[in-house]
Amino acid sequence: RLASATTAERSVAVLPFGNIAGDSTMALIADGLGDEVASALARVPGILVKSRTGARAYRGQLAPDVTEAGAKLKADYLVTAVIRQERGRRILSADLERAVDATSLWDNAFVIDPNEQGALADSLARDLTAALRRIFPRAVGVAPVRLPHQQTSSSEAFRLYVAGQEKLARRGQSVKEAVQLFRRAVQEDSLFAPAYSGLSVALALTPWFHGVKPSVLRDELVHAARRALALDSTQALPHVALGMALW
Repeated sequence: RLASATTAERSVAVLPFGNIAGDSTMALIADGLGDEVASALARVPGILVKSRTGARAYRGQLAPDVTEAGAKLKADYLVTAVIRQERGRRILSADLERAVDATSLWDNAFVIDPNEQGALADSLARDLTAALRRIFPRAVGVAPVRLPHQQTSSSEAFRLYVAGQEKLARRGQSVKEAVQLFRRAVQEDSLFAPAYSGLSVALALTPWFHGVKPSVLRDELVHAARRALALDSTQALPHVALGMALW
């Protein structure tokens, strides 16, 4: 379902997807889906995705105050979603809301197959970006976007990548676990660019949380970042990791 909006306002924040399905494994899937959708939107010309780090403060809030969140994140529009159980099926309900008055501009529901998480992320991201283009016909462009799951044929590599992203988001002692998960992901698929990107960032953050000298990790970090960029030059995070390594 789609409503209309002005073309001048197009800053968007993707809040962490909620989980009320009564299955803890869905929490990891929810995080992975949210990250993929945010990544997809960030590559669409005319859409500015606001702080993903700031958005993570709303993790666990099943009914966040959209107006308050929009003000804090300086976002005009917010994407929210919740996974629920319904008649033996897991359903993800997603909404695009205008922050100033919490008006729903678009919503849709998707049936979740845990074995087809990538396909679900693809459908959600494509439906949402299509809706945004219709809402902002003169402002939002079209960009071919390859989501992380589309860059690997290995379901295990993708699973490890999503788990690594979740650990990395927690920071602290979880950064070390993220490094190991990303290492395993690139072992599963040596052509999986997002996993190399994640590894480079996790290695760059390791000295801050684990007291390891940067010089010990520099060679692996530089290799991971350069490999990520060689496979997908549109990624931004490997450049950030390289900057931290050479600082």
